[in-house]
Amino acid sequence: FRSPALDEVIAALDAEPFMTKVHACKVLVSLGPDAKPAGEKLVELAEKGNPSVRSWATVALGSIGPVEQYDVVEILNDKLDEFLLLDKQRALQGLALVGPPAKRALPNIERLMRDKSKSCPHDAAYAHWKITGNADPAVTVLVELLQDINFQGDAIEILGDMGPEAKNAVPTLIE
Repeated sequence: FRSPALDEVIAALDAEPFMTKVHACKVLVSLGPDAKPAGEKLVELAEKGNPSVRSWATVALGSIGPVEQYDVVEILNDKLDEFLLLDKQRALQGLALVGPPAKRALPNIERLMRDKSKSCPHDAAYAHWKITGNADPAVTVLVELLQDINFQGDAIEILGDMGPEAKNAVPTLIE
């Protein structure tokens, strides 16, 4: 079953102003795999959109997951080498949504988990956990980030999302 509203959301990906495109991408994220018909347009926006549109298109691609026509994991993995932090963060969010089928992106994700600039290790840790199902490496990174005032909030939020799997972080969170 294809919702008639989906065609309207896909059409909004061509609309101006750009924020209409961003909101359409967010709706597609919520639809998940049901939004696969938007895939071709999302691929185009992931390459050519302004930074906000481009980055939200990558999250939406992650939410629709792997499809035959294009390699979603490769598109998102390539974004991990982009200059703009926003592109990296949203690509990591997209890879987390893809989950285990994104395993081949792990070398880049692990590189970003160890990134000394601390630009996005929290997002990389979350993606690593969602792809591998192993909480320990993610919790280790997130506990380290609890010591940095710039990343405490992000680390706490992700640890909360991890729920009981983040139990090893409890002593540090109590401190």
